[in-house]
Amino acid sequence: MRAPGEEWQGLREYRNSDPPRHIAWKQSAHAETLLVKEFADPVSDAVCLDWFALPLLDPETRISRLTAWVLAAQAEGLSFRLILPESEMGPGSGDEFCAQCLAKLALLP
Repeated sequence: MRAPGEEWQGLREYRNSDPPRHIAWKQSAHAETLLVKEFADPVSDAVCLDWFALPLLDPETRISRLTAWVLAAQAEGLSFRLILPESEMGPGSGDEFCAQCLAKLALLP
């Protein structure tokens, strides 16, 4: 059974460490090798922009740095998470998600 948040990604060749329940039996029957279902976890694939990763900076500088990172992630089209002292957003991407993150940053004391 897949963990919450994992999404179907595709098929790949079987490795000894793969659990038997991930074997794609129907597709393997048509191929000359065993194939397994591969899943991606969007949470772990997202870039993490973390307030707590900047402990040496004062709050205003942290806000400025995180704002720059949010804008850079948006410009690159990356999926990202924003972790703040009182909340966590994401993972997400796109203009609306970016605007929500910038609003959260703007409201920090």
